[in-house]
Amino acid sequence: MRSLGILMEDIKASYDLVKEMKRMGIPFVLLDPNEPIPEFVGAVIAFQAKTEKGVKQVIYDGNTRRTILRALCFSNPSNTSMKEYFDVVVIGLDPGRRTGIAILADGELIEAYTVPEGVLEREIIKILEDYPTRSIVFRVGKGTVPDGTILQIKKDRRAKVEFVHETKMSLPTKYRIKRLSKDARSALIIALSGAVNRPS
Repeated sequence: MRSLGILMEDIKASYDLVKEMKRMGIPFVLLDPNEPIPEFVGAVIAFQAKTEKGVKQVIYDGNTRRTILRALCFSNPSNTSMKEYFDVVVIGLDPGRRTGIAILADGELIEAYTVPEGVLEREIIKILEDYPTRSIVFRVGKGTVPDGTILQIKKDRRAKVEFVHETKMSLPTKYRIKRLSKDARSALIIALSGAVNRPS
């Protein structure tokens, strides 16, 4: 298992990250922002964007556990024999000209964002590659997802596809994020919804 790096740019937040990584049993190393990143570090948690070539980085977003989970996902799980960090990853998809995507790992919101329709299949491949989990569920809302994308999902033995009715709901407090786009918010609601049979 490769270590995660923490750039020591914010002492208080770094302390919180260290405390949570110790609790989760994740190897880590504290890094001087002015020093090169060691090769054994799989991903770096930073507090402002860096431009160092080849470094996988996650920007601390104020939520310690969510930031660590994102960093784990980006730390090249193929080099860890696909250790199954998560029991279940749920992906909510809100299809459209810009498809909303929301990713929950063991109930924790990792990311919520949008992608253009034309790159959806490529994004799905990346998600399947990046998330080390026993089970990955794609919940799809109203709209059309290209057949090629559905086939790509079904190629992965861990994955299954569920179709859901989109409902108006108030997001639980833990899932409320400021400046979340409408499509990304819809994807999050879909991820939190129950499955239904696909309409004929």
